[in-house]
Parts: sequence; structure tokens; C-alpha cells
Amino acid sequence: IPRTESKSNRGLNHPMLRNAIIPWPIRIQINELTTPTDDSEPTPTPAAKKALKALMKGKTIEKKPALTGASDAWPSCFYAENSFNPDDPENGLFCSQFILRVLRHTWTTPSSAIDGCTKIPKICHANGHRQFKVTPRMLGYACAQARTMISTSEWTEKDGSYKYDKMFDNVLALFEADETDPWAVETLEWLQNGVFGVADDDSDDSGDEEGAESPATRVRKRRAARRAAASSPSSE
Repeated sequence: IPRTESKSNRGLNHPMLRNAIIPWPIRIQINELTTPTDDSEPTPTPAAKKALKALMKGKTIEKKPALTGASDAWPSCFYAENSFNPDDPENGLFCSQFILRVLRHTWTTPSSAIDGCTKIPKICHANGHRQFKVTPRMLGYACAQARTMISTSEWTEKDGSYKYDKMFDNVLALFEADETDPWAVETLEWLQNGVFGVADDDSDDSGDEEGAESPATRVRKRRAARRAAASSPSSE
């Protein structure tokens, strides 16, 4: 990604980011190559050239929006590389190194984004919020961050007709419709292992007296006792 404040060179204007932000069906379409002969290199097919031209002009391809489309037309960067299968659109979805690195950047510090960490830093969002489990909402937010990062738009509710709130809701729906679905379970486990799986909590509790209860623990116990007392039959 160009290291400039301007985002004008991102999105469709950058050949690599263009492939990342468009859905896989269109990515395949604009990158279709001719079959090379012995003395020639493969080149884009006429159909691929036409599709790319329409894409860059903001027109439609086969009467479907070239870029934005519906907000459940996932950018290809949401998939593990080369995993997209039109007959099995769940395959590889969200098992993306890009999404994984965005989650690490957010929760276990920017320095851990590429390779992860063996210890969760004392100062990071994960420790600050005591959040060490990847949830669908965390994933939805990371997806919005990832797409915004590679687009020409700033942090906003929508990019053209692509609405981030609908995209977020669509991410949640895939997991909340059936939390026991094998794909949902395996995808969250993959992300969990990638973000927190090999890391130990490095928070420092040495200032606490050994064996002493924290205020939060005492509050939880008092509330539990009150609930138990309220639900028990009154003694005469």
C-alpha cells in the first residue's frame, strides 16, 4: 500500500489492491488469460479486457455491479488465497492472512500483526478489555477495517453503494444463524489460534497480595450471593 496520506492510489487504481477488493467471480473474470503458444506469453482474453474496462469505468458486467454489488459479495481478500470455490462459497472464507493480521494489529499490537506473539503484551486492547477470544463481532469489525484500508474511501459508513453496516450484519449472520455449524466453529477456531492461540497472558498481577481476591471477583461473588438469596424460599 502506498505510504502517502492520499488514498487515491488504492482500490481499483492499484493493480494488486484491485484484485483484493473485488469479489472473486469478478477477479477471475478480469484476469482470464489466453492459452499461450510455444512462442508467446499468455495475455488477457478479449472478455477479460472488456470486463476490466467496464470495471475501471464504474460500469456493469453482465448487468451486475462491477465493484460494489451487494454487501455480502465478499472482497476476495476475505478468503484464503486461491481457496474460492463458486460451488462452495464458504470454503476459505475469513481464513485470510490479511484479516488475521488486522485482528492482531487491533488486539495484540501492530508489531504482532505479521508473525503473531508468544506473549500477549501488557499494554494492548486484548489485555485492556480482558478479551482473549475472537468473536463474530470482532471479525466483522476487522473486515470493515480491512476493506476500508485498501479502498479509496476514508473511514465511513459506505463506499459507493457498498454499505459497511450491512456487511457487518452479514458477517454476524453467518455465525449467529447456527453457532454449532462446523464451518462457523472451525473458522473461529482458526482465527482464535492465529490471534491468541500460541500467546500467554503477560499481564502483571505481582502487585496483588498472593491469594487475595480482586475487587471484580468480590463483586461477582456478592452478586451471585444476592441472586441465590433472592431465589431461595423465605424462611418463616
